[in-house]
Amino acid sequence: MTGMIGFLVVAALMVVGALLFILPPLMGWTWFGKRQVFVDRSEMNRSVYRDQLRELDNELAAGRISDVEYQNNRSELERRVLEDEVVKPTQTFAPLNRWPALVAALFVPLLAGGIYYAIGSVDGLDPSKTAAVVEESHSAETAQIEGMVAKLAQRLEEQPNDVNGWVMLARSYGYMERFKESSVAYERALALMPKDAQLMVDYADTLAMANGRNLSGEPEKLILKALKLDPKNLKALAMAGTIAFDKQDYKTAIARWQKIIEIVPPESEIAQSLSNSIDEAKRLSGQPVTPPSMAAAGGSTVSGQVVLDPSLKGKVSDNDTVFVFARAVDGPRMPLAILRKTVKDLPINFTLDDSMAMAPGMNLSSVPKFVVGARISKSGNPMAQPGDIQGFSQPTKAGAKEVNLVINEKVDVSGAASPEPTTSAPAAPMASQAAAAPVAVKEGGKVSGKVVLDAALKGKVSDNDTLFVFARAVDGPRMPLAILRKSVKDLPLTFTLDDSMVMAQGMNLSSVPKFIIGARISKSGEAMPQPGDLQGFSKPTKVGEKNVEFSINGAVEGSAAGGAPSAVGKQGVAPSASSSVSQTPLAPTQPAAGGGGKVSGKIKLSPALKAKASDNDTIFIFARAVDGPRMPLAILRKSVKDLPISFTLDDSMAMEQGLNLSSFPKFIIGARISKSGDAIAKPGDLQGFSKPTKLGEKSVDFMIDTEINK
Repeated sequence: MTGMIGFLVVAALMVVGALLFILPPLMGWTWFGKRQVFVDRSEMNRSVYRDQLRELDNELAAGRISDVEYQNNRSELERRVLEDEVVKPTQTFAPLNRWPALVAALFVPLLAGGIYYAIGSVDGLDPSKTAAVVEESHSAETAQIEGMVAKLAQRLEEQPNDVNGWVMLARSYGYMERFKESSVAYERALALMPKDAQLMVDYADTLAMANGRNLSGEPEKLILKALKLDPKNLKALAMAGTIAFDKQDYKTAIARWQKIIEIVPPESEIAQSLSNSIDEAKRLSGQPVTPPSMAAAGGSTVSGQVVLDPSLKGKVSDNDTVFVFARAVDGPRMPLAILRKTVKDLPINFTLDDSMAMAPGMNLSSVPKFVVGARISKSGNPMAQPGDIQGFSQPTKAGAKEVNLVINEKVDVSGAASPEPTTSAPAAPMASQAAAAPVAVKEGGKVSGKVVLDAALKGKVSDNDTLFVFARAVDGPRMPLAILRKSVKDLPLTFTLDDSMVMAQGMNLSSVPKFIIGARISKSGEAMPQPGDLQGFSKPTKVGEKNVEFSINGAVEGSAAGGAPSAVGKQGVAPSASSSVSQTPLAPTQPAAGGGGKVSGKIKLSPALKAKASDNDTIFIFARAVDGPRMPLAILRKSVKDLPISFTLDDSMAMEQGLNLSSFPKFIIGARISKSGDAIAKPGDLQGFSKPTKLGEKSVDFMIDTEINK
């Protein structure tokens, strides 16, 4: 009722304001008194004659009339002007008819009210009714997904030998948290492919969820059997390690997790997260904790020399930071490798290799061509800043040994790079702390407050459970800007986060205008969220706030059975079947109604790689923003036997609301062949990428032509 009254008051004021502009002229008034309308007919006539004379001049210039016709017509105009001037100008006063004003005063409010009544919505003023509409829309979307999954289940009853269909159905049921139905579907798929280790592990994960997140019994047997088939299956190793850890068999847990570290890139989040788990197991078993080895096989390399243009030497100092990095010519803008030096090291003889990658699969070996860049930063910030000086090489490839470049241009005031020699110009890289030399980070921006645990959840935690308090940008990457580790016994916790608690240089509290503070209770001690963890978030805040108070009042949703370490979750190599990728309902390949933006094209496999793929290998086709998060904007699942594939991606295939094709101006299309059936890239997978494209393109054709190296 209050909303309705407020609306009517505002509407009345707007109508009055409109009438104040309309009525005075109609009534013959001005804001400073009554006016009379004077009409000088002679002046009006002269204005008309001037227009006619200009038209006559234009006709002559265009050659449409002769000189004789022009002179005759001009003389006629001059005669008529003289005749008008002889007559004394008349002055008249326009009569003021107030009827139009009275009609407008009555008609405008009635017209506005009538239009609102016809096309407006009074119910929109009622919050309870608005909430009901939103809930109804959500229910309709859920019903639509359930309908598509039901159609898939019906089709599989008619085609029971479609193994990919059963896998899709199982993962779709898992997304809907219908774990018993998901287990049945996995069982049908496994009967068709009894020696598929990844399928076996996914089945074990879902069985555990159906049994209350309990990995013991049949899930454990399946995991151990999968390890016999594939001793390097990352998800199986991770879950087997968790089983051993829960049994307090810390030696076995360490051994299984250590195998994962030996497989994945040492600088990856997986390796770092698992190192924490291994350290925890060592502490509990009384073993000494040693820092994990950061050495790695170099893989592909590129080398050369960086020099500074002599004309710019006066604008730098010896202690300024130099970042040397590589970035794909066509593909994501994330650096493929990065190295940190100082100006006093110039000229720099550099070597970049795959061990300096920032993310698994995103290294020198993963792209056919890249450029090498170097940037001098006075702030030490790996993100480009106005006033930085930089230079770029010509496009090159892995194995090149004489890539020479000159730092010879300034970053402009917008932070964008000056023109570069490539069509896909590298911009500011984000430094990897592992690849760069350690740097002392100043405390910088701060935020503080208090976090408490909701009383209703106290029975679900123990004093020794780990508590992570972190900050994350409102708009930007999901990587924490600062992170703090405590225990449940410290609750309620008065915390302070600052720029010294960063996980990656340049990604700190001071680097974003707004962020949220989160707190998560983890039974596994893993920083990555696990199903069953408890969490809570603050409202958006900013640097300098001192009273950010919130509560831990909800649970993390998903299906990572038994709290398996998050090392196999995000940015990793083998997420659980419940992760955001694998649990997205991939079953319906047709766009849902209202699919929004679309892009289509064709994918082929390079003849040189045909021997490395089999018909039943899975192909993931996905879109990813050129500048933005690495999360797929759309994803589609096929098989190698479907190649060549004519594909269509649209907004209905998004994994997260608001992150779809329509939300970015440019993106790339990628395709990856996975033997494990896992959507996250693994060594040995085959992949390829399109050039940057946009919505509406119908001929995005490219080839799977690269193997992801170990």
